[in-house]
Amino acid sequence: MSVRDYFALLNDEAREGHAAAAALDEAGVADRYTLLARHPEWHRLGTLNALLLRAREALDVDASVAFELTTFVLAHLAGVRVPAAPAFLRPQLEGTAWKEHGNALFMLGRRDDALDAALRAAELFASSLVLQVDRGSALVLAALVLRADRRFADAEAALAESISIFAEHNEARRYVAAIQTQAMIALDQEDVPRARDRYLRAYEEADRLDDVRERTRILNNLGHCALRLHDLETATDHLSRALSEFTRLRMDGEVQRAVWGIASVERERGNLDAALVALCGAYPRLLDRGLIPDATAVLVDIHDVVVELTSDVAYAHSLCAKLAVTLGRYDVPANVREAVAYLQATVAGTTSLAVVRQAIGWVRRFLHEVLASSSAVFTVPALPEVNR
Repeated sequence: MSVRDYFALLNDEAREGHAAAAALDEAGVADRYTLLARHPEWHRLGTLNALLLRAREALDVDASVAFELTTFVLAHLAGVRVPAAPAFLRPQLEGTAWKEHGNALFMLGRRDDALDAALRAAELFASSLVLQVDRGSALVLAALVLRADRRFADAEAALAESISIFAEHNEARRYVAAIQTQAMIALDQEDVPRARDRYLRAYEEADRLDDVRERTRILNNLGHCALRLHDLETATDHLSRALSEFTRLRMDGEVQRAVWGIASVERERGNLDAALVALCGAYPRLLDRGLIPDATAVLVDIHDVVVELTSDVAYAHSLCAKLAVTLGRYDVPANVREAVAYLQATVAGTTSLAVVRQAIGWVRRFLHEVLASSSAVFTVPALPEVNR
């Protein structure tokens, strides 16, 4: 098949499948299967590809919708009309269906099933040299699931393979994303120097691509690495430059994260008043943009600074009660809500300033984990002094 014929085929399938996918999507779960049975002409490559695209678009809005769509596609892979040539079209469809299913499962917290789906997708993509980049993407998904399960060695192995694939096929943006995942795994293991090195490699590649937005995000991450390494001058430089670029690019959510970083630097320097001003400015803007985990983390930081400034346990009781009321108005992820509930109960049940500070510190660290991995699991600390 010539290149012209191949693209003509894809265009025909996309055109025919678009309308069918729209009708099936709108039909909802209850009627979708019956509707396709009434229209056997819709059971084709273009329709299932279009449904998978809709599943990907739904993923960030409602993972359950993405799951319903991918489940429907998987149920109809058998017998679907796929052109005999080129030969990679069928494994491409099947691999993509399992990869998107894995994405939905991961977002829904079903990590074992998500890993199985990702590995199955990688195996399907492995059947054709044309699909190696897709295989790399499936391995990245597997790495993310393994990271969430804290199986770091296995996650690193999957990432190493995906990075090799992306480098070989000159997939620079995917390469940058995979390198940053390596950095996040290093941070999970408190290996900040390695995380910094990985972010520096990603920064160099983003700079080569002249990808200003990604480069600025990485610069912000480098600032946080410098902060954790207590290199406050470098942290200030990186975070200030990132803040300037985020503002110029109108990346409002990222602006507030950079402000949060700068506040953390001020706090590290002992400038609690300056830190509090910056945090109080960032909090409502994050909340207004619907960045609830970020806003929660900032609010807990505010409480910690206030308690450090005042040493007032009764005031801490009041702040934590207000925190729970405030978050009650929003759709807060379950793991974040669990952490806040723990904090409120612990602070309400003690008169010890040390216990209050330890409990807040524990929740602060967890919320930072959530920002790196939304599926992070909250665990009640085993430290006896925190639980008194």
